[in-house]
Amino acid sequence: MATLLADIRTLVRTHRRAIWWTATAAVLFFVVAGAAFVRVSESPRFCLSCHIMKPYYESWEKSSHHNVNCLACHYPPTFAGHVESKFRAISQVVQYFTGSYGTRLWAEIPDEACLREGCHDKRLLSGRVTFKKNIAFDHAFHLGEMPRGKKLRCTSCHSQIVIGTHITVTESVCFTCHFKDTRLGEGTANCLLCHGPPKKVVTYKGLEFNHASYLERGVACAKCHMHVVEGNGAVPDDACYRCHADRSRRATDPTLLHRIHVTDHKVECFECHLEIKHGALELSPLLSPNCASCHGNMHAAAENIYVGTGGLDTPNVGDAMFDAQISCSACHTGPAAGAAATPAAAAMPRATGRSCVACHGAGYDRMLERWQRDTRAADRKAAALVAGAKAAVYATGSRDPARAYPRTLVAQAEKNLELVARDASWGAHNIIYANALIETAASKADEAARSVGRPLSYAPDAFRVPKESDTCGWRCHFGLERRAITVAGKTFDHDRHVYEGKVKCAACHDAARHGVTLAGAYNCSACHHARGDADCSSCHGDVAALTVTYKGRSFNHGAHAASSGLPCAGCHPAARPSVVAGDCSSCHHRPRGKTCEDCHPAAAGTVAGKGAPGGTGNPSPMAGVSCAQCHKQPPVPLVDGGCVACHPAGYVKIYGLWRKAAQENYRQLDIKLEEARRRKAALAGVTVDGRSGAEIYAQAEADLKWAGDDASWGAHNSPYLNEILTREGEALERVLAATAE
Repeated sequence: MATLLADIRTLVRTHRRAIWWTATAAVLFFVVAGAAFVRVSESPRFCLSCHIMKPYYESWEKSSHHNVNCLACHYPPTFAGHVESKFRAISQVVQYFTGSYGTRLWAEIPDEACLREGCHDKRLLSGRVTFKKNIAFDHAFHLGEMPRGKKLRCTSCHSQIVIGTHITVTESVCFTCHFKDTRLGEGTANCLLCHGPPKKVVTYKGLEFNHASYLERGVACAKCHMHVVEGNGAVPDDACYRCHADRSRRATDPTLLHRIHVTDHKVECFECHLEIKHGALELSPLLSPNCASCHGNMHAAAENIYVGTGGLDTPNVGDAMFDAQISCSACHTGPAAGAAATPAAAAMPRATGRSCVACHGAGYDRMLERWQRDTRAADRKAAALVAGAKAAVYATGSRDPARAYPRTLVAQAEKNLELVARDASWGAHNIIYANALIETAASKADEAARSVGRPLSYAPDAFRVPKESDTCGWRCHFGLERRAITVAGKTFDHDRHVYEGKVKCAACHDAARHGVTLAGAYNCSACHHARGDADCSSCHGDVAALTVTYKGRSFNHGAHAASSGLPCAGCHPAARPSVVAGDCSSCHHRPRGKTCEDCHPAAAGTVAGKGAPGGTGNPSPMAGVSCAQCHKQPPVPLVDGGCVACHPAGYVKIYGLWRKAAQENYRQLDIKLEEARRRKAALAGVTVDGRSGAEIYAQAEADLKWAGDDASWGAHNSPYLNEILTREGEALERVLAATAE
């Protein structure tokens, strides 16, 4: 041994320089090689050295982080953390090449890596952001607070549960936190926490729906959006054993479990919890097929009516509530009905008009009452027709083969009426389909009776059902054609106007303010006076017996119509029949020492800018010009193209614009006055701009009359006329707003 050591020492002394250079070169080699390896191993492509990393690399390459090195996220932003992570990564490489790696890959990404400077360091200060289209999310609350008593981290939501979606938001994680062990609409399952009140009008299956009005009445989202959550997020008994082999102990403290698995370590929620789905799910059947499999469907008739099927020779039409996927329980919220026409109706929780009001607002209970009243009445009429037809068909020769078809018609009619009776909602479940069944039954009964030579007193209009392309009566205002109301002192027949005349509802009703009737005398004249052959007496009665005061003088219609044969249009032109614009001067204009102002004070006042009861204004630029300069006399025609006698040709177009603006302002004021007359009792209790509502109404009415008496439609003083009409219209609008129901 001593000799060996001596030989080594001699060798070292002899080759000292060579050994030193060799050792230095080896150290340098390992340093350079190590540095190169470190450099190469920090490249994202190095991850592909392990084939199991290929899907993760590909998802990173396609993600919004594809320009960010893997280490920027996977290594903590400190030197010590970087070194520790590097050694852990080297050990993973060794495990891979030695075949000792596991198949359950995992990675820890600390929040500090996400929130480091230059990345998402301002995220917590950014406030609420919008996720997808309409979901509000606040990072500061979720990371800074303790939602449901749990400390979350960035990767609690941003993860890669689904291969190919690198570090994106996994929505089902959100659903687990928000919906587990929480009733829909309450606490973290409150829809408005994320979605907020919808601001746009939604169109669903052709129906427009405004969420705002329903939310103002406190209608819960779940009244309509019923099947939007699926699953309960439960933890199966064997969930722990997927990772932990030791089955001798099991933690049951949820706070401890979430601290270890969520806060301290990134363990995907669905390693433990079953998934919860939320959103536009495929809706389960609304009705009750499960019970029916054993007990028979007690509510089959109600279901058929609601869905709009089951009748004979009647088009299938689902109810609007069925189209919107509203379940039975949304309306049937009261106690069991008890005694009722059918066992099904007796067992079902009661639905009353209050159910309608709860969602749709005041007045909808009365609409339900009208539906049921009209449907019962139609059913009684149809039942009488069917009974009469049956008696006629079976009176004699009931076995005659020639009467097989009439007997079939009677049987089909009875089947349709039976379906309506067994449903027993009398239109509440489907007003259109129920009445269509009744209409078909009545028609079949009539055909059966006529086929055996014993016709019935059948009136088809008594059973008429509106078509989808018709009016508001299709969905809600069923039976409106049977209602007559009074407008401007005259009886208004909906049937004649809506179905025969094809007048759209919006022609008389304001679509923006549902239920507000805008129709007045002016609206009616737009249609009725446009016809050259219109019979005035059909609306105005015997005008010959009518004496009125016009411009301070008594005017007898009979004397003019009978003695001179003057037609109505001689004084009331179709373009503006609510004013007198006839040429009285052709008969009466014989000035005998009088001025124009003596007979035409409204026109003279308008020219001077002081004739309106509503106040004074600037005089017309034509105030110094004599009336005869424009009107010529005798006789005195209405001004139209007379402007060009003095002015350039373009003034005819200017006069046309004046007339159009004045007539529109007159029409708008007339509409508002008509609505104010409907609320006249409430006007006295309203004060606007220091004047009572009744005073503003009287002033507006007087100004409207003045504009009609002037009848120049801006020719005498366009700025003054329009100023008065607009000002009074705006004041009356504020009064109507203050008295709105």
